[in-house]
Amino acid sequence: MIDFEDALTLTLSESPRLSAKEAPITETIGRVLAETVIASINLPPYTKATIDGFAFYSEDAKNKKAIHEVIGSIAAGTFPKEKLDRGQAMEIQAEAPLPKGSDTVVPMDAVRLIMNGARVGMLKRVRKGKNIVHAGENLKKDEEILKAGICLKAVDLCLLTAAGIANVKVFSPPRVGILTIGNEFVEVGKKIKRGQIWDSNGIALLSALYEMGTQPEYLGTVAENNNAIVSSISRAKSCNVLIIAGITSARRHKLLMDVFNKSRIELLFDRVAIEPSSSVALAKFGQTLIFVLPQNPFFSMILFEVLITPVLRKMMGYEKKYHSVVDAILEKTIKKGTDYHLIQPANLFYHKNKIFIKPFSLDKTDIFSYAKCNALISVSKNVKSIKSGKTVEAIIIKQI
Repeated sequence: MIDFEDALTLTLSESPRLSAKEAPITETIGRVLAETVIASINLPPYTKATIDGFAFYSEDAKNKKAIHEVIGSIAAGTFPKEKLDRGQAMEIQAEAPLPKGSDTVVPMDAVRLIMNGARVGMLKRVRKGKNIVHAGENLKKDEEILKAGICLKAVDLCLLTAAGIANVKVFSPPRVGILTIGNEFVEVGKKIKRGQIWDSNGIALLSALYEMGTQPEYLGTVAENNNAIVSSISRAKSCNVLIIAGITSARRHKLLMDVFNKSRIELLFDRVAIEPSSSVALAKFGQTLIFVLPQNPFFSMILFEVLITPVLRKMMGYEKKYHSVVDAILEKTIKKGTDYHLIQPANLFYHKNKIFIKPFSLDKTDIFSYAKCNALISVSKNVKSIKSGKTVEAIIIKQI
């Protein structure tokens, strides 16, 4: 049995970051940016109006009695050739470029139209620079738009498009296979016989992988047959990671180890000093990492979050092992042995600008209990207890 920290270190050392490739921004949502993106133009590229109204010179706009000649209009998507002289104005749409000779836009409700719109008078005073955005005010040429290492969201793609950037370099998402071994498991949607159950574990893992932005493939269920297991594993040779679930009994574990030996699959470690379940193994088949998880979805999902998630995040280009780790105030004393690392499901919440966390009892180790938690408390091996009111490290696994 290997210590948790050693297992995590070894696992990450065997997990290379995947190659980065240039892709159209329409195909990069949820992927990690491999290079910092620099603006090649000013944003906006020209001074523009932010509202519908009239473009004025601010000194003219101060005089409420003055009548101004309207010399034309400017629609969004066009560029004005005219230049305003003193005493002149132009009607302008929001987002349209400001004409030369003007520095202010007066809204429609602040003017009065005269002679069917050929002239315009002021109703309110408007300050210089009001209702406009100057060229380069939002972003200047050669300024950083997005930093390498971020996961691209919709707003990021909006920024890139606004800057005229059609392609960016992003890390490739890992291909991950999910296989469940056991005579009792049946793929959901198929009929089951008495004594059989649907493969909820496999579907839970598949869904978690989709949420992370990987490219998962559900390989289904396979009976406890040497040849059938070998055949199923060989289908995952093109995957970066293969997750095998359903391995709980000693008999099934021995069967899988025999398959590994005959298939020349290298076993890196077998069992980890971690509670509530140490039933996890890591092997390597060529360039494919193989994780072996237990049958119970409760244990399986915990091990996925603390051991497999860091591997996938590294492959995808993230710098941090977990999406979010915080220090939270413990609501109930934790006691544990000093020969294992504790990962305990918990409920994290905010109260009076402080973060609190309440551990869930490990008496019920089912997926229904796991579904109620939003964080995992992580307590190192040599720590014997943490009293209520002290802080603990919490891995956030669900949006609060």
